[in-house]
Order: sequence, then structure tokens, then C-alpha cells
Amino acid sequence: MAFSRVMALPAATRPASGNPWRVAGVVLGALLWMVFIALTFRQSRFPVIFHRYSKEYAGLLLVVLAGAIIVTVAQLPRVFPILYARRHALLWLLVFCPLLIFTSVETAMRLFNLLGSDFYSEIRRYMSVLVLDDHLSFKNPVLYRASYKSVKIVTNELGLRERPLKPHAAGETRILVLGDSVAFGWGVNMEDAVPRQLERVLQASQNGTVETINSGVPGYNTNQELTFLEMYGPRLQPDVALLLYVDNDIDAIDPARVHLGVLPNPRKDPRGAADYFMSRSRFYFLLSHILPVVLGSATASPDDRRRTAGWQQSMQSLHDMARICRDRGIPLAVFHFRMIDDPISRALNADLETRARADGFS
Repeated sequence: MAFSRVMALPAATRPASGNPWRVAGVVLGALLWMVFIALTFRQSRFPVIFHRYSKEYAGLLLVVLAGAIIVTVAQLPRVFPILYARRHALLWLLVFCPLLIFTSVETAMRLFNLLGSDFYSEIRRYMSVLVLDDHLSFKNPVLYRASYKSVKIVTNELGLRERPLKPHAAGETRILVLGDSVAFGWGVNMEDAVPRQLERVLQASQNGTVETINSGVPGYNTNQELTFLEMYGPRLQPDVALLLYVDNDIDAIDPARVHLGVLPNPRKDPRGAADYFMSRSRFYFLLSHILPVVLGSATASPDDRRRTAGWQQSMQSLHDMARICRDRGIPLAVFHFRMIDDPISRALNADLETRARADGFS
């Protein structure tokens, strides 16, 4: 009789020590605690909390910590039976529903190219062919030819998205255009990129011959553009240097992952390695591209950003770029391409104007 009563007990009230759900919960809780501890040892690019974490990264730490606490509490003897009795509803709510939503959005983005999401697949594909460089971190491949969504990408002997180099002709004004993907002209034909459009406008308004050289590389920041000017300026012999400055030029290069096409060491940077594989998803790439910009503009103050290494390095690189141009008798012009009008972008524009007055560039 006693044996039959024990066997008739509901599953939620049976001993839970060998329950596979309990085992899975213990393992998941342990993993979350290990991930949380590992994340606390990393330092953000924009450390404003405890001089170590950005506000966004601190938010991530709180989410992981909350998950670890919830999973741990769920294993308590008085809590586990209640949750176990509702395990199917919880499984649908917490696992299958988010997975279904993610899969549906990802499928729609690929079938219908929602929000121009093929951009993320194509830019990732191009990043995988970038060449690592000891001085520039990375650069365009040399003599490269390929098509990205029917747009041809052709590079010359220096890896520039340009015509083959030729000697500087007498009476010709040569403008070296420095920049990132905006100067490179991602998504448009070479003749429609900013440097070539500028060349046509100036040729129509000037009596002399004007030639532009497009040195843009997707993902470059100001320090890389300065390094390019130092390395290739004497060979290219520009009469004018034009820097297309973009808001994300203040982003410092992560030495563990200099660009999207580099797989970080999973042991040293598990988050970066996971991001490398997950970025194959257009939906994930979209979220990882937009959320930091939105959250950063909403949570970080201009003064916080001004104190970051990337911002200060960018301003120093501009100062050095202006000095090099002065020493070589080359006018320097900076055009600030503002992606969004927010307090940080306005503060960056103000600092650029201050730097221009101090260093004598326009």
C-alpha cells in the first residue's frame, strides 16, 4: 500500500535530486555564474562606471546576474516543484516563443530584404577578405575584383578602390580623400562614390585638371587614416587632403578582433567568438549594429565619451594629421558626416571645430 502511494504522487512532488530538469537547472545556473564572473574581468571601451564598464556593458552584467540569481533560486526545494509543475508553459514562454519570433524575423529579412538587410550579409562578406596589416591593422585587398549585390568592387595595386595609379601630372590638382566606408562608397559604383562625384564637380568649375584618389577603407578610424597618410602620402603626392570624418571614427580598434572578419580566440574572448558566428544572422547583426548606437546616445553623456581613449586618440590623430599636412605644404579639409543628430554627435562636431581653429585646417 505504501509503495503504491509513493508511485501515485504527482511528478511535481517526487524527489527532485535525480530529476533531469533539476540537473539542467543546476548546470545552467553554474554556467551563468561562470559567464558573469568572466564578464566582470573585461573592461569596456567607454568605461564610465567604476572606471571599468560602460553603461551598456553594466546593463549586460546586470541581466546575466539576474539570470544567474533566478535560475539558482529556481532550484530551491520550495520553488522547484511549483516551476516543474508548470514546466511546459514556461518552456513555451521562455524558449520556443522567442526562438519562433527570431526565426520568423530572420526568414522575412532574407526573403524580402527587410530594411535593406542584405547590407549586413554583404559587408560581412567583404570584411572576410580584408588583409591584416601590422601598421594599419587591416586594409583592402590588392588587385581585388568582386561583386556585392551587383555593385563591382575593384581595387588597384595599393588596394584602393581607384583607377591604377599614375604619375602626378603637371598642372593637375590631386586630392587625397581619407575615410572609411563613406569615402569607400559602399553600396554604390565607384563613379558614384563621394570622391568621384567631387572630382566631376570640381572639374566642371575649375579651369585646371582635378583628380581625386579614394583611400577609404570600411571600418577605418582617424588613427588609421593618419597612418595611411604617413605611409602613402609621399608616394601619392596630393596637393590637398580631404578627411571624411564619421561619428564612429572615435571607436578604437579592438586588438583581439580588429575587424568583423577576424575570429577571436574563443578562450580569450568567448563573447567575441560567439558574436563572430552569430553575426551571420541578419537580425542579430541589425540588433548589434543599432542597439549600441541607440543605447549609447541615450545613456552616455558627451563628457563621458570625451574621456574615452577612442575620442582622445581621434583628436590627437587629427592634430598629427594637420601637422603633417602643414609640414608638406598641403591644405587639410575635414568634412564631418553626421550619422544622427544627438548630443554626442554635436559635442564631437564642436570639438572638431575647436581642433580646426587650433591646428589651422578647415
